[in-house]
Amino acid sequence: MTLRSVLLSTLCWLAVLTRPATAVPFVDLPADELAQRDALIQNLITGREVEASVEKLRLLWQSFVRLSQQAQDAEAQQAELRKQHQEDSQTLDAIVGDHCRLAKDPSDPKKAQYSFDGMRADWGKVIARQVVKIPPKNAFEDEEEFTAYRIAGRAKTYSVSSKGPHYLWSPTLEAQVGDLVLVCMLAMHTEGSGSKFPPEFRENILSQGFVARIAAPPLVERLAQDPLHLLGQSRFRMAIERVAWAHPSDQTILARLEVAEELPKEGTLRRFLIRAENHTYLLEVPPGVRDQALLGPGRRLWAVMGQARLDRGLKKLVFVAERLDAHYIQPAVAGPATSVRPAQPR
Repeated sequence: MTLRSVLLSTLCWLAVLTRPATAVPFVDLPADELAQRDALIQNLITGREVEASVEKLRLLWQSFVRLSQQAQDAEAQQAELRKQHQEDSQTLDAIVGDHCRLAKDPSDPKKAQYSFDGMRADWGKVIARQVVKIPPKNAFEDEEEFTAYRIAGRAKTYSVSSKGPHYLWSPTLEAQVGDLVLVCMLAMHTEGSGSKFPPEFRENILSQGFVARIAAPPLVERLAQDPLHLLGQSRFRMAIERVAWAHPSDQTILARLEVAEELPKEGTLRRFLIRAENHTYLLEVPPGVRDQALLGPGRRLWAVMGQARLDRGLKKLVFVAERLDAHYIQPAVAGPATSVRPAQPR
C-alpha cells in the first residue's frame, strides 16, 4: 500500500469518526480515545509515525463500529420492547391486571372490600340470551336492536347489553347460552317497567365496566394459594414512599409485574427489581419456582408472592416469589364456546 492510498483511506475513516453516522445511532468514542484520535491526526498532518498512526486509527475505527453496533442493537431492543408493551396493554391480562381485581372466590366479602379502587372480577356462564328490538320513536329514527344476556357469576347474576358498557375493553360481546364470560364490574343497577330490557333481564344490569368471552375460568380460581390481587403499581409505590406495608406479612399477593432489572444472585436466590411507577421493589426468586424464563428486563408477567418485608439494609420493599405465570385470562376464540383444558394447580 502506498503512502497516498494509506492517507486516503485514513481520511475516509476520519470523516466517519468526526461526524454522526446515518445508518446507526450516533455514538462517540470515549474521551481518551478521542484524544488519541486527535493526536494521530496531528501525526498524519506532520508526517510522523504514519504507518503506526494508520494502524492505531484502524483500531479506533473498529472500536467505533463496535460501539455503533451496540447502540443499534440496544435501540432495536428498545423499539421491540415498546412494541411489545403497546400490544400487551391491549390484552385482557394487562387490563385485568391493572384495573379489575381477581379473587379466588369472587363471592368472598373479605376480598370485596378491596375493590374500591377498580373493577371487581366475576365470571360464569350465559344462562339466558334474547335479541331485543325497539321500534323507532318517529319516522326519522331507525329501529334499535341489541342482545340482552344473563350471566350467572360466582358472586351474582348479571344482566348485560351487547351495546356495552365497554370501559377499557371495546369488543362487543357475542355469546351463546353456555358460553363462559368474564364480568369486570365497576357499577350496576336495577331498572323498572320503563326499561328497554325484558322483565327477566332488569336486575343487576352492568352500567360501568366490561364483559368478555373467555375460554376458561381465570387461573386464580385454581391456585393453591388465596392471594390478594393488588391492581397496577400504585399500592407498591405508596408502600415504598410511606415505608409501610399495609398488609400482614403472611398475606400472599397477586400482581402483574414489570421487571426493571436483574440484580446479581444472593446465594441461590435470583433477584429482580420490579417497577412501582417511579420506584422499584425487590423480588427474590428461589430456585424451586417454575417458569423463571418469564423474568427479564422489560418483561411483564403475573406473580404470586409473599413474605413481604421492608429490608433496612437494602432500603427496599422485598417479596419472595411463589409462582410465576404468563397469563391468567384466556380469551375465547371467535365462534362457539371452546373446550380448553385448564392449567393445573402447582
